[in-house]
This record gives sequence, C-alpha cells and structure tokens, in this order.
Amino acid sequence: MNRAKPSSIWDRTISRPRPLWATVVVVALIYLPSLAAGVALGLTDFTSEPASRALLAPPTVIAYVFILGPILGPLEVAVVRSLRPILQAEAEEVDRIVRRAETVTPWQELAAIGAGLALGVLVIGFPAAPARSWPNLVIVASAYAMLGLLGWTGFVSIAGTRVLNAVLRLPMQVDPLDRKPFEPIGRWSLAIALAFVGGILIGLILGSYGPAALLEPRFWLLFLPLSLLPVVIFYLNMGPTHRVLAAARDGALAEVQNELRRSFPMLLARMRRGEATGNLPWEINALVAYEKELDQASTWPYNPVILRTLFVSVLIPAATLLTRRIAEVYIR
Repeated sequence: MNRAKPSSIWDRTISRPRPLWATVVVVALIYLPSLAAGVALGLTDFTSEPASRALLAPPTVIAYVFILGPILGPLEVAVVRSLRPILQAEAEEVDRIVRRAETVTPWQELAAIGAGLALGVLVIGFPAAPARSWPNLVIVASAYAMLGLLGWTGFVSIAGTRVLNAVLRLPMQVDPLDRKPFEPIGRWSLAIALAFVGGILIGLILGSYGPAALLEPRFWLLFLPLSLLPVVIFYLNMGPTHRVLAAARDGALAEVQNELRRSFPMLLARMRRGEATGNLPWEINALVAYEKELDQASTWPYNPVILRTLFVSVLIPAATLLTRRIAEVYIR
C-alpha cells in the first residue's frame, strides 16, 4: 500500500525516520540547555537532590517523544495493511481515504501546541522578575516546551484515530469468528496508551512537587488529563472496531437463527409424517453449534492480556505518585 509523503509538521519532524546518529545528536541538543542551566545554578547532584532531578524532567520527556515518534508511526501503517485483505475497495480508493483522514493543517497543530502552552501558564506560571536570570529562564522555557509538545502529541494521537475510523467505514467482508485482521488495532492502541503512560511516569519520578502538591488544583489540572488520555485514545480506536465486529456477528447470528427457525418446523413435519429426515438433523446440529460460537464471539479486537496491560498501566502513575509521597513522608 503506497502512502503519500507526510503532510503534517509532526510527520516531517517528530515521527520522521532518522538514523541513530541523528537521534543521538537531537537528544544531546535537547539536554544541553538544561544541563548548562543546572551547572550554572549548582544543581548537579542528580542522585539525591530533588531540584536537580526535576531539572531533567522536561528534556527527558521531550527526548522520550522524539525517540518514540519514529517507532510508533509505522504501527498505523501496519493496522491499515492488516485490514486490506478484507476491504472491498480498490487500493487507490483506500489510499485516498487514508490520505484525506490523516491530513491535519499546520494551524491545527499550532493550536494544539498553543493549548499546551496555555496549560503551562496555569500550571507553571512565570518566574518572578528577580529570578529572570538565563538559567531560570531556560528551566521555565524547557517546561513550557514540554507542555507544548505534550499538547501537540495528544492532538496528533487523537487525530490519528480518524484514519482507522475512515477505513472501517469502507465496505468489508468480515468473518465474525476471525479477529486476526483486527488484532493489530488492539496492539497499536495499547502501544500509544503505554507511550503516554511512560511519559507520565517520567514526569512523576523526576518532577519536583512539595508535600502539599496533591491538594493543589494546578497539579491535578495537569495530572488528570494526562492520565485519562491513554484510555481515551485506546477506546477511540476500539469503539469503531467494536461496532464493525458486532455488526458482522449480529448479521451472521440473525442468518443462522432464521435458518434454524425454518429448519426446525421442517424436521418436525417430516418426523410426524414418518418421512426420512436425510441430513437435516446434522445440518441443524451444525447450525446450533455455529450459533453458539457466534453468541460467544468477542466483538472487541483485544485479548485479556491487552486489556489487563492497559488497566495495570493506567494505575501505575497513580501508584507511583502514592508510593513517592509515602517514601518522602515516612522514609526520609
């Protein structure tokens, strides 16, 4: 399946495939300003000093997104490729639908970055005038850059679900007992959810927040949306897929039940007249067995392992937050 060249700023920058050396250079440049600011402020004890560790939180999150971008991008292509054999549409039509669905305008991306920066104003604020030395400005700027990037990442991830929704609206031949073409959807959705959970964990582990942080609305203004985003993205992909599988299952089930309603009276009539029933009993048994299989068929493109992994991963940030607060209160 041919894909059009990337049209979004995100595709041309963050998720663009890069050689290893380029990734190393980018990551080094991301860390360099924060490390220079830390040295200037004397914050170099990254093992035991919370303020020093917090200095690394924004560049680590930013580097994390830059590293994962090219890794997660091909998974979307694999999802569309897995559905191609059951799509009843020409390859050119599928390509056209995908290109149209994945198109985002630069203004939309800039608005997403702006939303992240606006959140930064509410959560971080601005440094006081006496503290506006270049190291402090670097620290604040890196925090704003992180939140702007997170806003951009959230928008692109949610916008990416439109591709799957558009493809699933195409006519397709679905076997309700064969979920294999849809399984990559569950794995892709889980990978995106886990990527967000990983970013949240980095912020919780390295971030600096006092004992009263849990009582501050500003903390929850950032933590709650980020914690819910993995689940939202996961089910934005799962919902349309569930509808397709459920429609296929219900359609096949209705056909089987209609055939059974026709076959049972025919069998009884032949038995009453003492006529040979032929293969009709065997056909009815096969239909009953098929009905049972359809009735028990799952209409969600994930297995218990994926669902359990998602559930545990969503709880990990909250558990990490609680564990850290307990350690700081009772162990120090």
